[in-house]
Amino acid sequence: MNELPVTILEDETLRDSDQFPILHLHVNIMNASLGAYPFTAVLKFYQPVKLPLNNDVQTMGSTWHDSFIGVVTPDLIDYIAAKSAGLAGNFKIDYQSVNSR
Repeated sequence: MNELPVTILEDETLRDSDQFPILHLHVNIMNASLGAYPFTAVLKFYQPVKLPLNNDVQTMGSTWHDSFIGVVTPDLIDYIAAKSAGLAGNFKIDYQSVNSR
């Protein structure tokens, strides 16, 4: 299977420019009092976009996203990482379907 053309950039490089697409995973996990861990994970793809109604100003915009929510017990906490990797797999499928033409 082909790998995506992905390069991991340093934070400073990203802060200095709006020229690089960014795949950003955000995971929130809460330690609930009943021994359960409610969580959410959101994966967004940001890329440079131009705003034609604002003199073609270039900025970053989220052009793709996927997410999920759930609750696990402490013995199933690794499920969150596995499910998050699945979000990246969804992105890869969508990316390849659009860019393989």
